[in-house]
Amino acid sequence: MISGGRLRLGKLGFCGALAIFSMAFCVPLAGAKVEFKFERGFGPDGTDASEFATVTSVAVDQAEKRVYVLDRKADALYKFDFAGNPVDFGGSNPDVSGNEISGLSLSDFSGSRQIAVDPATHTIYVPGKGPLEEAPSEFGGSVLQAFHANGDPSNFTAGLGDGTNEIPGFHGLQGLAVDREGNLYPVEWGDPSAPGGPFESRVSVYRPSGALLVPGPEVTGGSNGAVDSDGTLYIQRGLFGGTGRYIPSEYPVTPETTYSLQGEVADKPAWSLAVDPTFDQLLAGEEFVEAGKTVSRVSVFDQDGTLEGSFGEGELAKPFGIAAGTEGEATKAFVAHNPAGGPAQVKIFNEELIVTAPTIESISANTVTGDSAKLRARINPNNAETTYVFEYGPEDCAVAKIEPCAQIPIGGASIGRGRRGVVVEQALTGLEPQSVYHYRVVATNEIDSVASPDKTFTTQGSGLGFGLGDGRVWEMVSPPIKFGGTLFASEQVAIQASVSGDRLAYASRGSIVGEPAGGRLPEPATVLSNRLDNGEWLTRDLTPPHTLATQLQPHSEFNLFSPDLQRAEMEPVDATPHSPESSEQTPYLWDDGAPPLFTPMLTAANVPPGTEFGQTPNEFKNPVRIEGATPDLERLVIRSVKAALTQGATSPGIYLWEDGALEPISALPGGVSNAALGAARGSVRNAISEDGSRVFWTPSIEYDEGGINLPALYLWDREAGASVRLDLKQAGASGTGAQRPAFNAASADGRVV
Repeated sequence: MISGGRLRLGKLGFCGALAIFSMAFCVPLAGAKVEFKFERGFGPDGTDASEFATVTSVAVDQAEKRVYVLDRKADALYKFDFAGNPVDFGGSNPDVSGNEISGLSLSDFSGSRQIAVDPATHTIYVPGKGPLEEAPSEFGGSVLQAFHANGDPSNFTAGLGDGTNEIPGFHGLQGLAVDREGNLYPVEWGDPSAPGGPFESRVSVYRPSGALLVPGPEVTGGSNGAVDSDGTLYIQRGLFGGTGRYIPSEYPVTPETTYSLQGEVADKPAWSLAVDPTFDQLLAGEEFVEAGKTVSRVSVFDQDGTLEGSFGEGELAKPFGIAAGTEGEATKAFVAHNPAGGPAQVKIFNEELIVTAPTIESISANTVTGDSAKLRARINPNNAETTYVFEYGPEDCAVAKIEPCAQIPIGGASIGRGRRGVVVEQALTGLEPQSVYHYRVVATNEIDSVASPDKTFTTQGSGLGFGLGDGRVWEMVSPPIKFGGTLFASEQVAIQASVSGDRLAYASRGSIVGEPAGGRLPEPATVLSNRLDNGEWLTRDLTPPHTLATQLQPHSEFNLFSPDLQRAEMEPVDATPHSPESSEQTPYLWDDGAPPLFTPMLTAANVPPGTEFGQTPNEFKNPVRIEGATPDLERLVIRSVKAALTQGATSPGIYLWEDGALEPISALPGGVSNAALGAARGSVRNAISEDGSRVFWTPSIEYDEGGINLPALYLWDREAGASVRLDLKQAGASGTGAQRPAFNAASADGRVV
């Protein structure tokens, strides 16, 4: 039983019918991952017969399951439970009566006035109007007030509000958020008398004591704010744009913390923002005009800024306030509804959990030796308790006849009932050398059992012949008959041996096999030879088929190989699709098999809708290419010179790719273009660390008589989700001389550069 929301079985698909027969509200977005069902609306007395003057803001205390509603026109704050029933404050404050605190002296300014609740102390924070002498206009003289959960004033112990329950001196306090540490994030409009005027807003960070911790980033037209469990700050820029996503350089916040803008999560104007306290979903109460019609709705975004769905269209008006809580496995949304003709209320929407069979998002075999291998998969439980097991053996495990496939872990293992992909790994030991193994993963929940397609890997060989007295051995790898092709060596083609010595990738000009799948003479071809059980070598030309010969290039299409040569990165020279998922010309991950598997790194599914990233016939170079990768090719750095590849990004740059997901590396406030890994042609040695958690990059590169000129050098830290500049003057340095940093190399773990 799932409380707090309806359990919806994905195979049945009865949302529309349910909405008709129960008069419920259920609006899925095409391809949506979330759906919400309208429960009820309520006013000050908790019934749908009463109404607020104006619902300005809504906040949730998740631990206590309490909802607070601010009515700006009534200068009052109300308290309810998660069902919308009134809850008495119970304090001795003379302004407290039942579930209402009156006489708050709120600003008359029409913008949203956001309230927030400390998740640990349950302190309620409310923006208020300051003294008249501090309020020469509607933009000035705001204070931040604090109340205990019982409605009594809660005094600050530091800063300008020390000894009182008010922090004074804000200019037009618009938004407010509280993080899990209890830090406050007031969003205030600028000083009208300042050069930038009132629209130059600022978001600062205060300690729960009231002391200023960080003077935060400036934003244009900032209104509402929200912060997730990782400290990521979302700021709605009023009518000036969408929702900015600001990443802290560290979290928890310290006085040295800085924020960098990572683009916009959405481009629609929103009146209110909230972050789900359990799943870190961002909910935005939007209102905009489209095709001459005013649209009011709530859009839901995941932690990466991807739109997951929307709800409330046709049911909401002026959603000035929004709050999100959770009951069980589902989200509850409390949304302000302020129609022109009334009644103004708060509407409750419950998330309908869409429960489907598990989704196997990826599967691979890595670190293959002569007697061991590591199997890895990413599985999405899709909201139902899910178990998984890897199967492997000498035959396709779906049709094995000689002997059943082995299973690991025995009896399976649980990955829970979440809504995001979970990475699982299992190590195989005791394998036979020079043997082909089939493998797959099977995931099971209450809806169905799902198996991945059959895949194979080959264990490394052992033993060599033709031994010499000093221990050297020699083997002829390439075939003696080469069909007119010639072997050659060049730094522009990949020549690499596997760690076991039973595979070798090298280059030929013209194919050295009889019937290649494709050819690009006079360009180089990548050849792969692997030793068979009888000691002979099998040679294959890896050049894929082509439908159109575009520009000539001096290098082969296969550029990077994993240490065991079982995987490679391939950049095609034309738009021939090598996978049903391909939509444009894109780099591929090649996995050896029969037939080999080509995984497109960019598709219409993992870039923003409408993005054109591939090469057009009149372009000289591929607009998307690989700059570097971790040794196992699990994480690669993609450089885009034409299009932004993630939601909210404003310009091209470099991105980290893993299992089809993209993270922007080169995003800085104001955007960035022409970014490159390391020093590009200068050096990319360990510019991406071996685990992919650290990336060294430069925003642009110039070449002059002095050689390579990098204007700046940055380190992107995946844990922080932001970049820090390295080439800054340190304490005690003279500051004289040219500013010409140059990346040479880094340690494998990215700790030394």
